[in-house]
Amino acid sequence: MSLHDLKTLALENPFEINWDTVSNTPESEKNKFVAELSERLPVLEQLYLRLSTGQSPVRPGTPSALSYEDMEEALVATTDELVSTYAVLDTIARYNAIMNIIKSY
Repeated sequence: MSLHDLKTLALENPFEINWDTVSNTPESEKNKFVAELSERLPVLEQLYLRLSTGQSPVRPGTPSALSYEDMEEALVATTDELVSTYAVLDTIARYNAIMNIIKSY
């Protein structure tokens, strides 16, 4: 699966959000959370691309020393994290867009 396919999958499968909690969370905490997710995304994408092509997760361009089963397990876990991260970042972007519209009135 390509990264684009994973992004599409993330957007097709929404998740439940407790909007009261989001609304009551201080802005600084929200910003910190978004910053950490944004920093983590490229690392997850690189790890996914390495694992999906049989490369070592720690040494790019070299074959992985992991067994097939371990490689598949790591790929599934990384895929799940990546899809979740895409979904959360998209939801946050939508939330911010809505809040900007509300604030402009």
